[in-house]
Amino acid sequence: ELLACGLGGVYTFGPTFRAEKSHTRRHLAEFWMLEPESFQLGDQDSLTKFIENCLKHALRSCLSKCEEDIQFVSNYLSSDERSREQAHHLRSAVDQQYLRLSYSEAIDILGKSRNTFEFEPKWGCDLQSEHEKYLVDYCGNMPVFVTDFPIDLKPF
Repeated sequence: ELLACGLGGVYTFGPTFRAEKSHTRRHLAEFWMLEPESFQLGDQDSLTKFIENCLKHALRSCLSKCEEDIQFVSNYLSSDERSREQAHHLRSAVDQQYLRLSYSEAIDILGKSRNTFEFEPKWGCDLQSEHEKYLVDYCGNMPVFVTDFPIDLKPF
């Protein structure tokens, strides 16, 4: 945050741990997170556009410089049809605008689903992995920003 004040747009990209309350095996799992710090991004829409552009830039770079590796993983290490489609999803994620849903909209979509979830989606409860996967499928297998979570669900 201090660098952002002096230098403008700054970001970190590195390993972190999931720390929020969660009922999934990923609760304390390590994952990589892009964390932009910019005081020039005055609102949520500007922030999500910035993050979307960063992800698309990274995907374009991977697709242009690592195409052989991506094809290898898709062809030889994928055990099911959905996994084999991942290379296609990477390419489409570069071309599409990512969807934005409010937490309330996400809960509404999940509530109207005919799926049987292990954890019932209800307002005021955190989204589980099964809910996140359903939303991605529902939105056409593209990245989705879920925003405006209730304050009680925020870890800090």
